[in-house]
Amino acid sequence: MVDLVQDENGRFACKVKQGTPARTYYITFYHYYDATIYSYLPLSSMLVFNSLIVAKLISARVRKHGGSSTAGGSTAGGSTSGGSTAGGTAMSKVSDSVTVMLVAVCVLFAVTTTPYAAMYNVNSDVSTLKYALMIQGIYINHSANIFIYLIFNKRFRSECKAILCGKSSKVEPGRRNDSIQLEANHTSAEYA
Repeated sequence: MVDLVQDENGRFACKVKQGTPARTYYITFYHYYDATIYSYLPLSSMLVFNSLIVAKLISARVRKHGGSSTAGGSTAGGSTSGGSTAGGTAMSKVSDSVTVMLVAVCVLFAVTTTPYAAMYNVNSDVSTLKYALMIQGIYINHSANIFIYLIFNKRFRSECKAILCGKSSKVEPGRRNDSIQLEANHTSAEYA
């Protein structure tokens, strides 16, 4: 099924033998399959789920501010709903930060993986330099997400700093594991 072939520069490569079913599959379907599994499907799901998260953040902000979507929480009459504007502004900053972070992750993924995925679908004759640049884009995608999280997420930054410096976390204990705290409250209410 596979031949080991040496080119004019002395480099070895595996080539699928002509006329085999594996060769037909490789030429006909593999690149589409690879592009779909590696780039198109993850990008589509990221866009859908991140859009749902952003929509949920926006609806929570609107609910918190009594139907007003302004950052300060003020209504047309000038009063604020829900008490203080400091809490509303903090919530707005967090949701804005999360929204920007999710958009940045999606854009980075699209910019760095789509060229590689589309390479064989558009043009199967790709130069070595273009191929190397596309592979570098994939490496950038895999390594840049942590920097996006560090830039846009204050809590992630403080947790990383605490881990790297060997200090305890600055995040309040009640907010650190909200889901665990909620589960503990639910369980204790059942047994009380």
